[in-house]
Amino acid sequence: SILDDDQAIDDDKAFETFGEGYGSLNPRSPPSFYPPSFGVTTLGNSHGFDASGSVSGYVLWINGRGLMIDPPPYSSATLEREGIRPRTIVGIILTHCHSDHDAGAFQKVLTGSPVVVITTPTIYRSFIRKYAALASLSPALLRHCHRYKPAIIGQDLRFQGATFKFFYSLHAIPCVGFRIEWRGRSIVFSGDHLHKPDELDRLTTKVSLCLSNPL
Repeated sequence: SILDDDQAIDDDKAFETFGEGYGSLNPRSPPSFYPPSFGVTTLGNSHGFDASGSVSGYVLWINGRGLMIDPPPYSSATLEREGIRPRTIVGIILTHCHSDHDAGAFQKVLTGSPVVVITTPTIYRSFIRKYAALASLSPALLRHCHRYKPAIIGQDLRFQGATFKFFYSLHAIPCVGFRIEWRGRSIVFSGDHLHKPDELDRLTTKVSLCLSNPL
């Protein structure tokens, strides 16, 4: 097995007792989707202000197991529609806590098979506080619905035999992106970020002036 010894997840055995009582949308349906060893499935390609589109979200596949990246609202229904069995999803990566990117994560940890949530401690605390308040749940109860694996900026994170390198992304609230490396291949996910070169140059110049002329 290429799974990490300390964080190994077996689709059929891990969380067997912990996940008892958590059903899938259609557990007896035969699979119609066969995950790649390494790749991405798109769950949506629009944004939170588009009433007619599906909010962006993805499934990152590593060795046939999936991690949902910023699962959008109704992403569980999207998985079913695409023939992706819920138990092939073993984790969630949260880049930030805007609702168009984390609402599906809240649904998944409450109604799906147990998963590992991966994000920074700051973003994780925001996620727990936000949805505990919205759903009138105890934060401790919400934490009990999943496992948490902290992503630390500047430190490699190992999961499913792959290496993740997280970095900060310039956004309105704390946000991260990451690079994943697996068997000589890699994927970079930027997360929401400011993509205006002129504005970035202006900010860089302003920061440089501040550093060279401290108060």
